[in-house]
Parts: sequence; structure tokens; C-alpha cells
Amino acid sequence: MEVQARIAAYIKENFIMQKLIVEKTGYSATKVSQILNLGQKMTADEFVAFCKALGKDPGFFIDDEE
Repeated sequence: MEVQARIAAYIKENFIMQKLIVEKTGYSATKVSQILNLGQKMTADEFVAFCKALGKDPGFFIDDEE
């Protein structure tokens, strides 16, 4: 599973509102929605911003087995 899909799954499984991500990243609601629905590829900067917004180390979403 791709890192972006892992983040989207984590947010869904933990019932985290997209609004929280919007507020903490400063990205538009449209951009956050597109990223979480996998309609837009996530950049490295966006990945870091999402991790910070979620309070998670980037390594949390990276699978060592791939």
C-alpha cells in the first residue's frame, strides 16, 4: 500500500475529520479531499505536513517491507 493510501486509511480508521487536516496544514479543503481520495498525488512537502497535522513521525506511514 502506498504511503498516501496509508495516510488516508489512518484518517478514516481513526475518524479524523478532514477539517482538522485543513486547519493544521493550511491547505484548502479541496486539496485535502483530493489527496485523501487519491485523486491527486501527494508531494513530499504535503506528506510531511500531513504527518505533522496528525502528530505522527513520517516513518509511521512507511512500510519497511516494500
